[in-house]
Amino acid sequence: MKRFFMLIFSLIILQAFSQNADPEKLAELNILGQAIDSTLFNNNYEFFDTVFDEKLLANRFFIKTDDNDIKKFNSGFFKGFSESFSFGKELSSQINLGSEYTYLRAFKENDNYYLLFRLFGESGLNYHKHLIEYVKDQPKISDTYVYISGEYLSETVKSIYEGGMKNRNLLSRILNKSNISDLEKLAKMKVYKDQNKYKETIKTYESLSETSKKRKIFMIYVLMAAKNLDNKTYMNYIRDYEKEYPNDPSLYLISMDGFILKQEYDKALEVLDKLDKAIGNDDFLDYFRGNAYYLKKDYNKAIEKFERLIVNYPNFFDGIDSLLTVYIENSKNEKAITILDLFVERFEIEKESLKKLVKENFTDFTKSKEYKNWSNQ
Repeated sequence: MKRFFMLIFSLIILQAFSQNADPEKLAELNILGQAIDSTLFNNNYEFFDTVFDEKLLANRFFIKTDDNDIKKFNSGFFKGFSESFSFGKELSSQINLGSEYTYLRAFKENDNYYLLFRLFGESGLNYHKHLIEYVKDQPKISDTYVYISGEYLSETVKSIYEGGMKNRNLLSRILNKSNISDLEKLAKMKVYKDQNKYKETIKTYESLSETSKKRKIFMIYVLMAAKNLDNKTYMNYIRDYEKEYPNDPSLYLISMDGFILKQEYDKALEVLDKLDKAIGNDDFLDYFRGNAYYLKKDYNKAIEKFERLIVNYPNFFDGIDSLLTVYIENSKNEKAITILDLFVERFEIEKESLKKLVKENFTDFTKSKEYKNWSNQ
């Protein structure tokens, strides 16, 4: 039911979000977004892959040149890339592991049309902004801006492409030595990040050329490392990023959990509001607001956010579970009982199993009059 209402809601807000857009084109793209949502939800990734045009994607990072060796390399790279590339399959595998891929809206920005999706699961929160191009009057996805990485997919694949060219001594024909050296350092930064070697990541970043230090991909890596170190270092890199890329949503996604880890809850709430504004409103962010207020010990605000969340997402188990916790910890026993009933009726959890879980986690609550009455029914 929630999925249906969200799709109807997107029809209402897409007009307001894209003031100069063609209404017919937006309506067409809205249908496409809904189709992607429903087919992936039903474990069909082939439809998404037919919409995502890997040739358009490759054209966004291929080097245009008359050099025959580079042309030959492009041809071979595209053959291997097109045979292995399946964004839809990757999304489907994440959905099968419990993630949700939710269509939010179609919109126009800087003369381009986009489809916006939310990805949420064990790996956290992310958004995908799919760039639309038309091929023979048919809408195709030509690239995807991945919010958590702060760059388009074409930029990510381009680094692999340029690495392959370097191995064949082709890159030196088009890039200077400094750029080639920085590409090697990017690979090092990725390895260090994956190994949780945060200081080494930062040291490598600081050895880059001044030009590369301002490239988004390098700044993202150093931010992700710095958030695990001292607050001063982290805030300095955040300021550098904001200076180069003001109002970029990727910064808000990256910095949100960093502020939570550092118990800077007001700053986390501030970036949540900025993220919400940047993506054009997503009421699912109330889940993260509720958690931040809970950690801040502002329980009334936490309850307000969680209650609003489950109105909009009545089947979101984690949100309902969070609300139960706040109710119990604040002695709102009658409201807590309504949540327990919800678990039994809506999620079909056996009452005896639920009673065991409550006893393990909320011993004092089980001594309350309200719980005893519910337990004995």
